[in-house]
Amino acid sequence: MEGVEEILVPGESEMRARERSLRDGVPLRPSTYHALLTYARKAGLTTDLVVVG
Repeated sequence: MEGVEEILVPGESEMRARERSLRDGVPLRPSTYHALLTYARKAGLTTDLVVVG
């Protein structure tokens, strides 16, 4: 096909996304991050979420 640089097999894009998440962490919107912190505090969890990057 014209303009195609690579062909992916089924599941390959998901595998790449998983590898990226394991390497770089999972990106969160600021509102999601704050909601998780609020929930953790209400649940009595003392560990803060760590911002990576």
